[in-house]
Amino acid sequence: MKMARSLAVAKIIYARPMKNPKAIHGDNPASVQFLFTELQTGLTFADIALSAKPDDTEKIRTVSANARKSYETFAKFRERVASSEEEVRQLNAGLSKLKDALRNLGEAV
Repeated sequence: MKMARSLAVAKIIYARPMKNPKAIHGDNPASVQFLFTELQTGLTFADIALSAKPDDTEKIRTVSANARKSYETFAKFRERVASSEEEVRQLNAGLSKLKDALRNLGEAV
């Protein structure tokens, strides 16, 4: 039951459009943190999907879709955000991990 509630919350979070997508831009430190958070969220969803029981196809499908949405959101905003060389390195490392996880889930990225 707890997992079902988590999936319902995830659906609500990812179903809502951002109130101000222009807020994610430039050298705003919160923008860089947003990107890191989006990567971590995607990795968390991917880990849940990868660790799900193989016969729980609905859970795998739903959670995989949320991981994919995190990837797409990251990609959408990545170029709008100015970041340091170290942040770029860390973001690229996280993106690589997320892409690997999505590929393991059968996603084409």
